[in-house]
Amino acid sequence: MSTIGKKIRRLRVENNLSQPELSNLLGISQSTLCNIESGDRKKIDFSLIQKISIIFNKDLNYFKEDSDCLELDSNENQSEYNEVVTGAFSIIIDQIRLLVKDNKTKSKIIQDLENRLKSNK
Repeated sequence: MSTIGKKIRRLRVENNLSQPELSNLLGISQSTLCNIESGDRKKIDFSLIQKISIIFNKDLNYFKEDSDCLELDSNENQSEYNEVVTGAFSIIIDQIRLLVKDNKTKSKIIQDLENRLKSNK
């Protein structure tokens, strides 16, 4: 198992996330995440590491210490980092919107059921 894969798995487990949950947040398949965690996938896209560092609030150096596959120049790093942060916030905002919409729908259903119960009494 690669060191980066071990670190990702450890963070995922410590934060009580399943592979499907984390892979969904990262926008990758569960099998890709599984391959990363097991070390079967040796090269990991820099932007993916950035997303993981944002999700788990870890500095990129947390992952970089044991890997030379993450080297990019600093301007490219900052640009990609900004894109990842923007993308991560978009994902979170979209998920919050879905939760709010789902909550409104469920609240309406509950209210309708309560009204029916009251009218049957």
